[in-house]
Amino acid sequence: MDSVIGLGIVEGLLLTPVAVWLLDGFFRSIPFEVDEAAQIDGCGPLRTLWAVILPLTAPGIVAVSIIVFILAYNDFLIPLLLTQSVDSQTLPVGIALMQGGREVMFGQMAAASLSGLIPIYLLALFLQKWLVGGLAQGSVK
Repeated sequence: MDSVIGLGIVEGLLLTPVAVWLLDGFFRSIPFEVDEAAQIDGCGPLRTLWAVILPLTAPGIVAVSIIVFILAYNDFLIPLLLTQSVDSQTLPVGIALMQGGREVMFGQMAAASLSGLIPIYLLALFLQKWLVGGLAQGSVK
């Protein structure tokens, strides 16, 4: 309770099923013949995973990582329930606490919301090549 590490563990546990469900389509899109070809070339199961399968699914892994990061970054209820101190609260909880008893600080809330968009925008900007490839790869069977 009331720690960033504990909040990260809880968010990770809650978002793991979403990540597995999204990654399932990417791993199923790889033909079984690729796996067989790696085995014929002498690769064991771990070598096949690291040298063949993961490079083919890298765009999907990056796309799912960005989606899961955005889901965790924008989560409101779990951080509200698990954090009490200002040091461990997330941005959505901090923005919600800007509402006073008699007034709402719309300017400060807008500025905080805009500054909260910057990390997600920069992440998507730097990983755009893999994000577009992963989204396109997941839509084609």
